[in-house]
Amino acid sequence: MKVVYITYPFFLDFSIEYIKELSKRVELHVYVLTSEDKLSGTIFKIDGLPEREKVSHPFEEIKGMLKDANYFESYLKDCKRFDLVFFPKKRVGMKGLQKNRQFAKLINGIRPDVVHFDDISILLFAMPFFLKVKNWVIDVHDPKPHSGEADWRRKMIRTLMYPRAKKFLTYSAHSKRTFESIYGISKPVNNLSLVPYTFYDRYKELATEQLIEGEYLLFIGRVSAYKGVSDLLEAFKIISKEYPKIKLVIAGKWKSNFSVEEDVISDQVIIIDRFLENEEVAGLIRKSKGVICPYKDATQSGVVMTALGLRKEIIVSNVGGLPETIINGNGIVYDRNKEDGLLKAIKQLLDRKKSGEKITLSPEILPPYNVDKLIKFYQETY
Repeated sequence: MKVVYITYPFFLDFSIEYIKELSKRVELHVYVLTSEDKLSGTIFKIDGLPEREKVSHPFEEIKGMLKDANYFESYLKDCKRFDLVFFPKKRVGMKGLQKNRQFAKLINGIRPDVVHFDDISILLFAMPFFLKVKNWVIDVHDPKPHSGEADWRRKMIRTLMYPRAKKFLTYSAHSKRTFESIYGISKPVNNLSLVPYTFYDRYKELATEQLIEGEYLLFIGRVSAYKGVSDLLEAFKIISKEYPKIKLVIAGKWKSNFSVEEDVISDQVIIIDRFLENEEVAGLIRKSKGVICPYKDATQSGVVMTALGLRKEIIVSNVGGLPETIINGNGIVYDRNKEDGLLKAIKQLLDRKKSGEKITLSPEILPPYNVDKLIKFYQETY
């Protein structure tokens, strides 16, 4: 089977886990799409632009500009190709139209059995007009925008591309239900799992480990209105009195739609308000007592899967698809509608850590199990 897999830097920590396993089973052509002004995202960071005349740039060509390229090689070694495709800064326009036509021609020449879109982007606004391959599979990572994050471009590209799909994929049962309820989809919607992000485990020797002294709980990732950081800070005001040696670290770039009152910040709260490098993410998670995701709404979470990839326990709220990955004692789920739910969960985690329990990962959230299902889904499209 011949598959073209299209993804983006901001999904690469997720997709590279699937790519590694899938490339062992099919002839896999991977294309990572970005615009000329977006040169980093999750595990991906490239220093500069290669020559612009080419439609795509193979990994061998760009790896000298790619941060930690050697870490990628074991994941990509079985791929038929792994190319980077740069689109113009102005996503919708004549240059973007030309790039879409060139990229579609490249894919048409491969003649794949399936084109798998790892979600869709406004970069691909003209693909329905040029791509001749009929068998489209489209991932749906977020069936609806998170609170305060609606985007007209998302609605536009879904209107253009969803009618062409043969099959949709979601990554939690909650996402599947939400997607079907919103779109009334008559086409098959299949569910897989996010898998633990093992890429971050490549980072072993980390300067970050010296930056924060003592024991700490960790919130990590983009800080936005829907992430529930205010709830966490309120709970920590109580925790900090009962556990005076524990700290709370909130690490990640703050969005403009979120702020907190100064009185919830204490000497035990450490704020790191900026983009985090891969080695910082790994170091902060690995050294923490546990990772807390007190989200107000969610479909699923890459932070959860990053923590699981590093075998670190997590606390999640009982919203969306978050509880679905907390299996066999690898974390704690709390009811965010209960006033003391988060507080009790934190105390449970701190007490559990004293017993030295280790987390285990169930087969249903690991790549082999999910890629088996994915290949069956592909086969059903043609």
